[in-house]
Amino acid sequence: MRGGGGNLAAVTALEFELVPLTELYAGALFWPIERAAEVLSAWRRWIEAVPDTCTSLGRMLQLPDVPFLPEHLRARSFVLVEAACIASEADAAALLAPLRALEPESDTFRTMPPSDLSVVNMDPEEPLPYDGDGTLLDAFPPEAVSPLVDAFVGSPMLHVEIRHLGGALATSSPDHGVLDAIEQPFVLFTFGLAPDPEVLAAVRDHAQRVIASVGRWDSGRRYLNFAETRVDPRTIYPAATFDRLLAAKARYDPTDMFTANHPLRRDP
Repeated sequence: MRGGGGNLAAVTALEFELVPLTELYAGALFWPIERAAEVLSAWRRWIEAVPDTCTSLGRMLQLPDVPFLPEHLRARSFVLVEAACIASEADAAALLAPLRALEPESDTFRTMPPSDLSVVNMDPEEPLPYDGDGTLLDAFPPEAVSPLVDAFVGSPMLHVEIRHLGGALATSSPDHGVLDAIEQPFVLFTFGLAPDPEVLAAVRDHAQRVIASVGRWDSGRRYLNFAETRVDPRTIYPAATFDRLLAAKARYDPTDMFTANHPLRRDP
């Protein structure tokens, strides 16, 4: 399964025949951010034992005092584990037991339809001014936890997550489109609210500091949904795919009428 978009996502297949997904067990566990290194280390150990039918991420939040957040979360900071499992409540609860043994302050897990997954991540319904960046990681070993925590806590960033990939995302298929698989096992994404130029500059600077904190494991590849800064588009697509996209662009849009944040060009 393993999600890879802006929110947790879940898709399953049985003998190559798509099976409609009507419900899953999903939610988030919250702890005070002072326990960030402990919780993220536990999450990193935990993902070694979960099946591909359970996708998760480790996350840190430094939340502002804004009305779209529940009152008990406003102006507080947390470390979280979010997960979505294609399993019965009992089976999913057994999977989550090692994390629940850490006694989270809040537990939002429940059985839900896939349409409710967007509420797990607590994304605001209206757009907000923000800036950030992301990268694909070749690994996220235990020794990467402390540098990430040190770079994030106390910074102007609102959010950082390490999302566990693999599963269906790592499986190539001609039916999967131009990017048919992601071989890296983790993606990092971080951002902060940027309501004015001064804050924007600080957020951009610290986004790169957060990414640099795990630079030893940075693959140099980018995931399009989380590539918030200008990058060489060849870091987003495999070489053969990039060449096919260039050929399609040259054939159907030779005058460059259609533009994108990451334009398809041979020279970045």
